Amino acid sequence: MLRITTLLGLLLGFACVIFGISYYTKDFTVYLNLPGLLVVLGGLIGALLLSYRATVIFRITRSIRKAFFRHTELPREIASRFVEYAKLLSERGISALEEEAAKLPKNSVERLALELVIAGYKPEDIERIIEDEIRTKQVIDEVDAEVFETLAKYAPSFESGEEEIILIPEEDEKEDKPKILDEKTSFIIQKKERKEITLVGNSPRAILSQIEARTSEKDEFEEITITYKFNTKLSKQDIMKLVKQLPSYEDVRIKAEIILWREKNDT
Repeated sequence: MLRITTLLGLLLGFACVIFGISYYTKDFTVYLNLPGLLVVLGGLIGALLLSYRATVIFRITRSIRKAFFRHTELPREIASRFVEYAKLLSERGISALEEEAAKLPKNSVERLALELVIAGYKPEDIERIIEDEIRTKQVIDEVDAEVFETLAKYAPSFESGEEEIILIPEEDEKEDKPKILDEKTSFIIQKKERKEITLVGNSPRAILSQIEARTSEKDEFEEITITYKFNTKLSKQDIMKLVKQLPSYEDVRIKAEIILWREKNDT
């Protein structure tokens, strides 16, 4: 089923861009820059290849299709369908479930559940396997979403950052003595702009490659914030081991925030 809101949002976005261009000029070619487009697309593709495996990148076509055609079923619809499966099993036996399972998509959770029933698994084992399968699909969907977030972060944008102006006295190469500053001293104006660069990856190597590519030797770094998002929850011993492995530096103030799940005491 086609998602009308997604299609309308896409068409409205393109319409606004075309209207904005046509408002100022009738020559659309002034907004076309093929070398710039190649640089942007090449940089985005390179950043994705550094950050994710090829299988993840090729999988985004499926995610794009979901954005336009995904249909979310209500829990009661799924429950009523399984009630019908139970009736078929009691009336016609396992062969009826095999026929119904063959009609479902190969990678669907619903088909997996029917196949487990047909294979004779215990109810508790079926519940555990289905829960693991759902969690795995959720992780895959989160990774696919991160790919699009990475594209949005790496794409060029206009940044308005803080600006710092530094006056540096011009040095006289003929004089070895320290220069005395007065009203006749000439200065070199050096402007510095504060920028925030977002780096996303699945390994320190990916982050390091992005720092190398997107910064220069003249940049002065004030702060770096690193967030670890775990696909599976860690124990207290694991998180302490991770923190112990982090590097330490002198003259630095460290701030950390952790997100954890704790047992709730209702008493």
